[in-house]
Amino acid sequence: MKVLRDFDMQDVKFYGRLSPLAKEQIYRLYQKGMTVKDLSLKFGILPQRVKAVVFQRHLYWNEVYPKMGETH
Repeated sequence: MKVLRDFDMQDVKFYGRLSPLAKEQIYRLYQKGMTVKDLSLKFGILPQRVKAVVFQRHLYWNEVYPKMGETH
C-alpha cells in the first residue's frame, strides 16, 4: 500500500496503451532482428505484449492489408 501511495503523490501520469506508432516500431525492429526481451526492455512492456503486438501487426500487414488495399 505504501508503494501505491507514493506513486499517487508523485503526479505521474500513466497511460496504459501503446500508440500505433510505437506498435509499428516494435514490429519493424522485431523484423530487423531485435529480440523480444530487448524490445520489452526498450518499451517497458511485458514480453507477452511484445509477442502480441508482433503477431497483430504481422496478421494485419500480411492478411488484412493485401485484401483491403489502399482504400482501407
